[in-house]
Amino acid sequence: RAALAALAGIPALAACTRIGAHAGSTGSPPAVGSMMPEVKDLTVDVARADPGGEGWRVDLSPEGVKSSQEAVLPSQAGPLVALVSGYYGESLENGLDAALMALDPADGSLAWARLVTLPGGVALRQDNYSGIPWGEIRAAAGRSAVAVSPDGRHVSVIVRAYVSSVLSEHVSAAAVLDAASGRVVRAEEIRGFVVAQALTDDALIVQTSNTPYPGADNVIAGPGAGTGADAGGSGGAGSTLTSFPLADPQAPPATGSTPLWLLGATHDSLILGAAR
Repeated sequence: RAALAALAGIPALAACTRIGAHAGSTGSPPAVGSMMPEVKDLTVDVARADPGGEGWRVDLSPEGVKSSQEAVLPSQAGPLVALVSGYYGESLENGLDAALMALDPADGSLAWARLVTLPGGVALRQDNYSGIPWGEIRAAAGRSAVAVSPDGRHVSVIVRAYVSSVLSEHVSAAAVLDAASGRVVRAEEIRGFVVAQALTDDALIVQTSNTPYPGADNVIAGPGAGTGADAGGSGGAGSTLTSFPLADPQAPPATGSTPLWLLGATHDSLILGAAR
């Protein structure tokens, strides 16, 4: 990864208010505030299996989960198993969800399990299906669906709620949970195409852009990147970083801009780079 920059916070941050959809859509994005995530208890069948040596092994079967991609993440309290959508096939028609399951590191027993869904478990809404850049959406979702804070105390999940050929009109739902208890720390509706997310120890940072990459129509994303999917292009304005404080779930977010990729975070800083 080239030209890494560790920033102590986000430059030029300012308090912001949420805004509605941009003009130019051929459809109707969800109303502002209507796509806050729902977090519910999840029933999981846990079957112990022979690990074939030291340690433990469990097989997890969460009830009714449609998600197809999985990841095992470290946390302060123990391993976290995340199941998220790949945004393919039936998951687009039957509703999207993300499952989080925390395991006791001592014996693999289930500590807690939560299901993060769109309100009422609704399906992903789409506008102008043939013009939607599904390749870019799936790539962005693969790197932004779930994140854990450097201190291992929080885990964040993003579920996409509305997609369009105009990327500035995309809507997503984000939920930050306490890794030890599964308690919801902060829930947010995100307006704009989510490029990446990261957690510091005390904030959720979401990167959004009007193009599939942070730098609008410059050369950061490589040859050919400025065509096709950037129908809602930002004309070189770069991307937006929005920081949501975790200590106070009602505290207003702050914003800053950057042409660089959000690659991750340290305890109190962001890691940005000119290439992924």
